[in-house]
Amino acid sequence: MRRRLALGLLVALVAAAAPAAARAELGISDAGPGIFTDWRFTDLGVRHVRLVVPWDVALNGSERTDRYLRAAQAAGVDVHVAFEHSAVDRCPSAPCALPTAAAYREAFAAFRARWPLVRGFTTWNEASHPTQPTARAPARVAEYLRVLIDGCPGCELVGPDVLDADPGVTAWLAAFRAAAGAQTGIWGLHDYGDPNGTATIGIDAFVAAAAGAPVWLTEIGGIVRFRTDDGVETMGYDEARAARAIGFALALVDAYTGPVTRAYLHSFTGGGRMDTGLVGPDGATRPGYDVVLNWLRAHEVPPLPRPPGQEKAKAPIWDLRGGVDPKTGQTTGDGAALIGASRAPKRLVLRSPRARRVGRRGARLLLSCAAGAPRCRGHVLARGCRPAAFSIAPGRRATLLLHCARPVRRGEKLALTVTQAGVKTWHAKVAVR
Repeated sequence: MRRRLALGLLVALVAAAAPAAARAELGISDAGPGIFTDWRFTDLGVRHVRLVVPWDVALNGSERTDRYLRAAQAAGVDVHVAFEHSAVDRCPSAPCALPTAAAYREAFAAFRARWPLVRGFTTWNEASHPTQPTARAPARVAEYLRVLIDGCPGCELVGPDVLDADPGVTAWLAAFRAAAGAQTGIWGLHDYGDPNGTATIGIDAFVAAAAGAPVWLTEIGGIVRFRTDDGVETMGYDEARAARAIGFALALVDAYTGPVTRAYLHSFTGGGRMDTGLVGPDGATRPGYDVVLNWLRAHEVPPLPRPPGQEKAKAPIWDLRGGVDPKTGQTTGDGAALIGASRAPKRLVLRSPRARRVGRRGARLLLSCAAGAPRCRGHVLARGCRPAAFSIAPGRRATLLLHCARPVRRGEKLALTVTQAGVKTWHAKVAVR
């Protein structure tokens, strides 16, 4: 039977844990170099990030990796690099090549020569997943680990890195251990099933399989929305559900301190078919961000210095999908949207006269910001609900979640007060459905 734990029970487990155990470190897994120039990221105080790159990135197409590593170094953040299939592969479709140990060694030597400051590596990201060429080659992954050990003495090395839901993952791990021998490295688990299902079955089985080896939760987080490869939505959009799952994930990190020495939340940037972002693709801060920020402060993790010019920022200032340069009208990339447009602000638009009920105490609004205007920033207030901040790029839509201290009833009308930078405060009523 799948074992489920209430969050309160996990807290009790943490309180009962041996006081000598060191607290696990928390990092972020995100491939966007723009995160390092966002004050919300630096406010978290996270000092570890995880980046997934093609195994041959140093030999083919390294410009984006250059930008990322330079930005991380400037921010004082340590980067752990996980390798995956080549950029020219179309896994699981052809081509989907499994590199030989010799080819992997050549590519890794080139990586170390180009980026010698990186001191942490994962053999292969989600190596047991059916879409990866390593899914049927655990012994080859053990060979890759030996390449990393030889090529980077003293580095932090993750040997097996697997997804909790992969079919046959237990047998894959056993085959890896048999091939690797005594040197298995750190064991990495992508654990989404436990936090999003409030269970511990995945982490329990993995810690047991690791048999005393240090464990990292190389990806963990709350799912806002999930679509399958063919576009079927199996988890509908729900920021509140994701925030609860993030809270449970962090409770897992606390409860399993000892065997688990580090965890990486996926991800800071939202979007894609599996959206786990703390910040939405429109740049809006989500409730999960506050959960992470509060956890880090409770664990006495201080913030990093804010990026230059953002020391007094109080609202999001960039769009994670890029933005528009107000002088040229050209789209910018890598999440580096420019601000300070000279055009006058325009009033936020409610895209629907109705709000969708979320759970018992939440309501979701659909908003948009007029094209050709500066970013729309401000707060929405409703009786009995927390002020909800919005920051929407021009021409973009965003979903805003209201968290209420009282039950929200279908059919009731919410009286909204909208305060927006550069615009006179205005009011509206929406019906809850």
